[in-house]
Amino acid sequence: MQTPDGIQIHLWTRTPAYDLLRQCSLCLTTVGANTAELGSLGVPMLVLLPTQQLDAMRAWDGLPGLLANLPGMGSLFAKTINWLVLRRRKLFAWPNIWAKAEIVPELVGQLEPEAIALQVADMLAHPEALQEMRDRLRQVRGEVGAALKLAAIALEML
Repeated sequence: MQTPDGIQIHLWTRTPAYDLLRQCSLCLTTVGANTAELGSLGVPMLVLLPTQQLDAMRAWDGLPGLLANLPGMGSLFAKTINWLVLRRRKLFAWPNIWAKAEIVPELVGQLEPEAIALQVADMLAHPEALQEMRDRLRQVRGEVGAALKLAAIALEML
C-alpha cells in the first residue's frame, strides 16, 4: 500500500515476525502478550490504551473474557470490566509489570492522534532515550537461552 505522499506501508502476514520486529526503532502497540514479546526482543514501544471505545476491548482472559463476549449482554460486561480495571490505574504493559516501574510509556485515556504523533516524533528524535529503553527491557526480560536450558533438562531426564 502507498499513501498519496509516497510512503509505502507493508503488510506483514507471516508470524512470528520477530526478525522484522527486531529492526523497529519504535513500535506502537496496545496491552497484551505483544508487549511481552516486544519487551523480550528489546524493542522500544509506546503502549496505547484509548478509552474512546472501551466496548471494543474484549480481550480479557478467563471469566471476564467470557462475560465480555456474551451475545447481547457482552457489551455491558465489557464496559464494566474495562472501567473497573482502568479505575485502578496500574501498570498495563508486561515489561512495566515485571519491573514494577514504567519502562515503556503507557498512554491511557481519550487519546488524540496528533498528540500521539508528537510523542512518537519526540521519542524518535532522541535515539539515546530509545537505547536506554532497549537496555532496560533487556534487563527485565531475564536471561536468554531458556529453550536450550529446557531441552537440556529434558535430555537429562531421559
